[in-house]
Amino acid sequence: MSCGDAGAVLRGASGVDAKRAYFDACPIPLGGPPYYAVMFDAASSGNVIADSILTGPVDDLGTANCLRGNVDADGAPLPDACP
Repeated sequence: MSCGDAGAVLRGASGVDAKRAYFDACPIPLGGPPYYAVMFDAASSGNVIADSILTGPVDDLGTANCLRGNVDADGAPLPDACP
């Protein structure tokens, strides 16, 4: 299996509206770098990930990004994080 940074990586993105998607983090090998379901870099702002399945953590270094109505792999609701 080949893994990148995350299931979705937004670099310098603004205004992305992703809904009803599946974002899967790569497994974290012992002692390896972390992998994320979704990553927003510092230049990303005003993006929305909603009504999706996130299997892994989110790394949000940007501003005004919004996570709304998402669930984990087991279907448990995840907290909303919107400015």
